[in-house]
Amino acid sequence: IQGIALLQIVALSTIISSVNYIVGTFLTIFHHVKLLIIINLISSVVILVSSYLLLHNGIIGIGYATIITQFILLILYCAALYKVKKI
Repeated sequence: IQGIALLQIVALSTIISSVNYIVGTFLTIFHHVKLLIIINLISSVVILVSSYLLLHNGIIGIGYATIITQFILLILYCAALYKVKKI
């Protein structure tokens, strides 16, 4: 039963993740790999901490942690791209 809800959460997360991938590619093209590594390091810490904090909700909590992390990553990527290219 929780598997269906998790699948729906992860499906929503992939939409955000695809945008993150595109923006990350732009940062790589503009030769800002160090910034990309820092953002991905922050993302790793956020997913670990949020997964731990939401683990009491079961597998659905991990799904929520994933979507929260992808959204934070999107904000960080867009801010970095704005800083780099002044869009």
